Order: sequence, then structure tokens, then C-alpha cells
Amino acid sequence: MLFRFRSLIVYLCFSILMLGIFTACTETTPEATPTEITQPEVVETEESAPSATYTPYPTYTPPPTQTPYPTYTPKPEPTATPEPTETPEPTATPEPTEAPAATPKPASPSTPLENTTSTSTETEGAEPVVNPPTNTNTGNVDTSNWALEVRPDPNPSPPIGVYVSGNQKFAGDQHRLAGIIRNEGDETYTGFSLIATFTMYIDEDEPSRRYGPVQVNCQCLILRPGQECPFILEVTSRNLRSVFFHPEAYSTERVSSFTDVTVTGSYVDAIGYVHLVGNVQNPNPFSIMNTTVNGVLRDANGAIVSMGTYMILETIPGYGSAAFDISIKHAPYSSYEVYAQAEQ
Repeated sequence: MLFRFRSLIVYLCFSILMLGIFTACTETTPEATPTEITQPEVVETEESAPSATYTPYPTYTPPPTQTPYPTYTPKPEPTATPEPTETPEPTATPEPTEAPAATPKPASPSTPLENTTSTSTETEGAEPVVNPPTNTNTGNVDTSNWALEVRPDPNPSPPIGVYVSGNQKFAGDQHRLAGIIRNEGDETYTGFSLIATFTMYIDEDEPSRRYGPVQVNCQCLILRPGQECPFILEVTSRNLRSVFFHPEAYSTERVSSFTDVTVTGSYVDAIGYVHLVGNVQNPNPFSIMNTTVNGVLRDANGAIVSMGTYMILETIPGYGSAAFDISIKHAPYSSYEVYAQAEQ
């Protein structure tokens, strides 16, 4: 009986164990639901950038106004009271006598390529003139074959004499007028300009028409009293009848210096121009500058037929010298002459 009881207990225990194992095997294990880990939301707080504060531009402050220097007021100088001028007693006027006719100097024979320097041609026996008229011929120039009538300047201003030595007409109504100007005043003059004005014949209804003014080639730098400078003009026009020359210049405090000009030779270049070569000597103890050398060709009658100019740019020291080479357009000639001007 006890054995049965024990067997029953064992059987119950075994049944309970098997039931537990079966229950454990058939029971569905619930799926694990993933738990979402929620991180705490970090709220980033943007620090708003501070808005730019408007800074105004600096106010422009103008510089202080310059106070002008006081104008110098010269002290008035006492004016000297001029002494009374004595009135000269009238002198007896001598009876006029006839002046002898002017006897011109005989023209020196022209020698080709002769070394000449600038000299004045004077007329012996001529009556002195206080205000010498312009546009008179030089020396014994024959005016009988002149192409144009040379009339006096209707408005003479500076004391500059104009002396025509060449007045020719060529084929094709081409005219050539040449000569010299001379300072006939008591002061040194500069700023020279020479203007030619013509009259021309059209017909009986218009017998005199003005032609010009025309600028003349006159390369004069500075002229002291009595000094000369050549000029030349070539113009082409029909029916020209007369001409007058008007010089312009003004007095100056600049000092015209003496020079010694020596022509050492001449030659003709490949295009036919005549060249005069030589030296300008400064005989002064001081330097000279702006030296201008004009060379002219003259025909057998002494008339200027062509002209050229050479400028010496460098300063010539005291007792020094400088070379020149003047180029002159060729024309039939018998002699040549050079003129030089310089200033201290």
C-alpha cells in the first residue's frame, strides 16, 4: 500500500514536471519591443549677431583759408622837379644852297667765293635825313629794270630801314625781292618781322587791288644801332604792280655782341645747294649765345639772289669760336656775304 502511494506521488510529480515543461515550450515569448531612447532635445539657442550700428562718416572739415600776404605798397618817391629849360635864342637861318648830286661809291668787283663780311654800303654826298625813308635801294643798285615799283611804307613805326637790292620777275609770274634791313635808331631792337603788301592790276574797273600781306623770310635775331640783316621773298602771282614793306620790331635791354666771322671755304652738295663753311669768333671776354649766321649769294650787280641761315645752339665762351655750315639754295651768283648776330 505504501508502494502504491509512493508510486502515485512519483507519478504526480512527473506529471507536474512534464506539464510544466510542455507549458514552457508552447508558451509564445512576446517579442521585445525596442524601446526608443529619446535623447533630450537640445535646443540650440542662436545668439543673434548684434546688428551693425551705423557709424556716420566723419564730417569734412575744410582746411583753414589761407590769409593772403598783404600787398606791398611801394613808398612814393618824391618826384624831382625839372629845372626850367632855357629858351635858346633864335639863330639866323642861312640861305639854302643847292646840294651836290649824290655820287655813289663805285661797286667793288664781285669775286666768286671771296671771303666777305657784313658791311654797310653807304652813299657819299647824300644829305642827312632825320627819319630815313624805308624801301630805298642800297648803294648804286640799278632800278631801271626792276619788275615792281617799290613804294614807301605808309605806316612806318620802328626806325628800321628796308633796302631792296633785288627785284626780279621770272617765268610763270614768279617774283623775287631781296635786300637788307638796318637798325637806324639809337636803341637795340629784337623781335623782327617783315611784311610785304602788293597791289595788282585787274582791269580798268579795278586798277589797284591789294594782295597780301605776305610774311618775308627775315631771320634777324637782334640788331644794335647800324647793324644789318638780309631778307628774301619769293612770291608767285599775276598782274603784280607794286609793293611796300613794313618792318616790326621792339626795343630791348638785351645786349647785342660783336663777332668776327670767317668763311674758310664753300662747296656744292649732291642736290645742288651751295654751302658756306667757316667759324664765328667771340672777341669778347664774356660768353655769347643765340648766334645766328645768315649767308647770301649776290649776282654781278650786287643783288641778293639766295639766302640761307645757320643757328649755333651752343654758347660760345669768351675768346672762343664755333663752326657753321650754311646751306643756300643755288642760284647763279658772283659773290657771297655773311651776316652774324649774337647776344651776351
